[in-house]
Amino acid sequence: MDGSESGTPEKLKPPYGNVIWYEKFFELIRGKSWEKIDTAVIGANVIGGPNATILFKGILFLGLIEENGKTTPKLESLRLRGDEFKQNLKKVVEDAYADFLKTVAVEQAKPENIVNYFIKSYGYGEFTAQQALKIFVYLAREASIPISQEISSAKTEKLSTPSRSRAEGRRKGTEAPSTNLKAPEGIHLLKDGDITIWLPEGDKKAAIKAKDLIDYYMKHLED
Repeated sequence: MDGSESGTPEKLKPPYGNVIWYEKFFELIRGKSWEKIDTAVIGANVIGGPNATILFKGILFLGLIEENGKTTPKLESLRLRGDEFKQNLKKVVEDAYADFLKTVAVEQAKPENIVNYFIKSYGYGEFTAQQALKIFVYLAREASIPISQEISSAKTEKLSTPSRSRAEGRRKGTEAPSTNLKAPEGIHLLKDGDITIWLPEGDKKAAIKAKDLIDYYMKHLED
């Protein structure tokens, strides 16, 4: 990764994004021993586009790779399963989140305590901080790190929010009037009732990404 113009390395920030990426990543590294994992490897095996860079930075924060993508002994330790995986992941999480865990009492904390910490300490926006909370909760659970029930059960990520008029209409038992939509040239429109999806014409990769987002949303609802 590039540093700043002054030559100071970029400050590593806690992972955010999609929990499914990390589930897929752990399965990837169990399949074989990797000497290097960069955005090309991530893009080909886990998630592509800008999200590959987000995941790269996340596993860099966890100390699983170096800035050039070279894997570390910590990554190799996570190729195991069962109790050994949990023990090794606990060490990874405690090392990476050391400052955070020294500041926030996660066994008693509320979701907003962690979201606020990420906003103040790393300059995250609220939505990104909520995603970072989700990733931390996932890692803590996998590593058997004790966290409060409020954090563990919090549904913090809202992928979308209904418009005020539509939300109010539902509360009153009525529906906001629909709008006749027409897809711009080169865009395919999928619409079913309240659901509208815009996709580039003939772009299979975009369709796969859309499916990943829907799968992620379904998993979020089941949490």
